[in-house]
Amino acid sequence: MAQSGRLDHFTGEPKVKPACVLDYNKKMGAVDRADMISFVDCQKKWYKKLFFHLLDTAVLNAYTVHRKLSEERMPYKDFRLKLVKELIQEHPLPRRSTGGRPCVNTPLRLTGRHFPSFVPPTEAQGQSTRRHCRVCLYTTRRKRERKLTRYMCSSCDTALCPAPCFEEFHTLKNY
Repeated sequence: MAQSGRLDHFTGEPKVKPACVLDYNKKMGAVDRADMISFVDCQKKWYKKLFFHLLDTAVLNAYTVHRKLSEERMPYKDFRLKLVKELIQEHPLPRRSTGGRPCVNTPLRLTGRHFPSFVPPTEAQGQSTRRHCRVCLYTTRRKRERKLTRYMCSSCDTALCPAPCFEEFHTLKNY
């Protein structure tokens, strides 16, 4: 038995494993890693199982290339999570109704990617141009205010305070 270099989650003591297991894990190659890639078990249709196996193989190959080209070291599980998060950010799915009454069209401000920018300058005010924040002016969640802000969402053409109004406007249907 030898120390694995990790601590037991519950006791805080060093974990011990058989020396042969530690040696195998240290010298394990890509073929051995490929045996452990499948996270999804589709038993009903053969083509689903094949699809997910090919997808898992592609992710493992991407992880191998990432380890060779990048100085950043991360476990395979963390790599998969980061990959999924980046794919979701790059290609978001439109929200669907989960039942009940038919969903009214989702406003464009709740989909897509939105970034804050400065209100463009006008001749009268120059660089210090300000507009009224839409959320502060029309909110139903807190006391209404007439706040002036230098920030806006350029894709929505709406003036918004950077926090918390920008987030509320783009995530809540009734702000």
